[in-house]
Amino acid sequence: MQLIDAIVLAGAVNKGKLRACSKAEYEAMIDINKKMLVEYVVGALIKVDRIKKVLVVGPSILERIFSSDDVLVIDAKGSLIDNVCAALDSLNLYSAKKAVY
Repeated sequence: MQLIDAIVLAGAVNKGKLRACSKAEYEAMIDINKKMLVEYVVGALIKVDRIKKVLVVGPSILERIFSSDDVLVIDAKGSLIDNVCAALDSLNLYSAKKAVY
């Protein structure tokens, strides 16, 4: 069975409709029953047998939450595309520097 890596994009600033529900700075950090939303997502991914590593792209404070060797946190870079490229670069799957748009 081939193992794969998972990317979790967790860098969206909480400034939309969810702001009425929570004052958390980032949507991924909204508290649901004493856990952040992103903790539920990462926890579910870690349990999947086919997933080797989970890469979370979000605020650096998440490094304190995820200290496992199976979970890597990198800082969000800006746009959705920038974050996907940063994640793929971190996993050595893609070089954003070579991309032609």
